[in-house]
Amino acid sequence: MNRKLQLDFQKVSSLFLAYPEGVLDCGTDYTPATPVFDQLIKNLPRKLNLVVMVKTAEQRKKVEGLRRKNTITLINNELSTIWLRDTAGFNMGTHIVKPIFKPK
Repeated sequence: MNRKLQLDFQKVSSLFLAYPEGVLDCGTDYTPATPVFDQLIKNLPRKLNLVVMVKTAEQRKKVEGLRRKNTITLINNELSTIWLRDTAGFNMGTHIVKPIFKPK
């Protein structure tokens, strides 16, 4: 009997990350998570497209050195959180819609 497992989701072809080094959010410094992100980036399958938002050109070089194939790095010196859902916006095909992020 050869049945495939039915999943509620499809395999992803891309992963979007906000690099935590130097990111401070509501008093939380995410920099200590950097080694975990470095290992994740190194160990991702090469065929997976990776988009990483970083704060500096120096971080961009570092990330690109961890994984060269299928990696795009974007510099956003105003990156203020690792939660991209709050700051990155949504690709609507012809334009990007950015959410209004005003936490109390």
